[in-house]
Amino acid sequence: MSKVVNVVEAKNKLTQLIRRVERGDDVTITKNGEPAAMLISIKTYERLRRQAAANRLRELRDALKDSGLDAQEIYQESRRQLEGRP
Repeated sequence: MSKVVNVVEAKNKLTQLIRRVERGDDVTITKNGEPAAMLISIKTYERLRRQAAANRLRELRDALKDSGLDAQEIYQESRRQLEGRP
């Protein structure tokens, strides 16, 4: 279940809102009537981070597949860039 609160209410009820989030709810915090931030559980946050990382890896794999480079060339180019060589 999702709850929407304004900044003042969030400040005054932060402990209660954290308890809700720990139970699995999401809390949207609004500022001037517009969504400004969200409170989500660590479990949800970690899941979203893993999904985002997996998506980035898939995008990188697809980009590299179309580059025509082999693994050794990719490794050498990565090292060159990390070491700041031309």
